[in-house]
Amino acid sequence: MLKQQIGVVSRNVSHRTYPPRLNNKFYLTIVFKSLSEGVFDTSSPMGEAIFQIIAVLKSMEVNVLRERTMKGLEAARARGISGGRPAGSYNKEKASAAVVLYKQKSSIDSIEDALDISRSTIYRYLRNEGVQVNGFTKSK
Repeated sequence: MLKQQIGVVSRNVSHRTYPPRLNNKFYLTIVFKSLSEGVFDTSSPMGEAIFQIIAVLKSMEVNVLRERTMKGLEAARARGISGGRPAGSYNKEKASAAVVLYKQKSSIDSIEDALDISRSTIYRYLRNEGVQVNGFTKSK
């Protein structure tokens, strides 16, 4: 297998080090040769050893990055900063109108048209206002 850089062959050590199997019996023999790093040629024992060492270092790099990311997220939470998508707006007037229309047995389609809001927003408003929504059940 020819690759420009050996680091982009796979994501973790097990993908780099263990050969894939065919039919759970036979192992494939895959030889890696790098175009940019002349050291890598896994057809020899020395090349295989260097490949294993580089695979372990790459795995360590990924784990260190993950650890730093998690510590950064913990530090941000300690400062009161929460990540993620911001919460959507909540229009109390439209939510109340959706509840009234739903309790009057209006269809969701008619509530969509009347209030000019999406179906998912209607259901979110009804849930937030404490209305029991009787949806349909999926047939098998």
